[in-house]
Amino acid sequence: MLSFLKNNIMVSKQTELSQRYNVYLMQYQKKITNLLKDIRSLNSKAPVFVFGIYNPVYVYFPQVSFISWSVSTQNVSTQNIVESQSKMHFVSIDSQLSHGQFQSKAAQNSLLKKSHQLNSKDINPNILQSILNGNFNYSNNYISNDDHFHPNEKGYSIMANQLYNKMEKYLSWMKG
Repeated sequence: MLSFLKNNIMVSKQTELSQRYNVYLMQYQKKITNLLKDIRSLNSKAPVFVFGIYNPVYVYFPQVSFISWSVSTQNVSTQNIVESQSKMHFVSIDSQLSHGQFQSKAAQNSLLKKSHQLNSKDINPNILQSILNGNFNYSNNYISNDDHFHPNEKGYSIMANQLYNKMEKYLSWMKG
């Protein structure tokens, strides 16, 4: 997903961006399907847990709906592919890590109001590129301040809890 965003950051027409994303998504679906088949060929019985992705730039640009939409779309696609396989489970982390400390609707609306001084069509691509490269002063409390992309300790704790909850639901050895 990150490579798609970086490679298409200068595309300003929504229809062209959507067309490019659809091509990317089809290629992604083939790759994830083949990867899961390869895993199953190595071990047909092991439970597999696959994390979804999150939007690392949401707190910087909540008004840029295309990024959130594409993350959500890719997560739905991944979840459908993963859960169509035996003993494979999807672990969602999108809303918690994407929204950071802005978890409530009120907090998200406040963030959106603050961001309205930048219209999503008027955002300088260099600013978004800078964030994708890890250079920005504003932070998401669950993302590393070093690169503004990877989870920090709080973010990884959220991921671990989500994984544990999913494992607890599906693995009988954890219940006994």
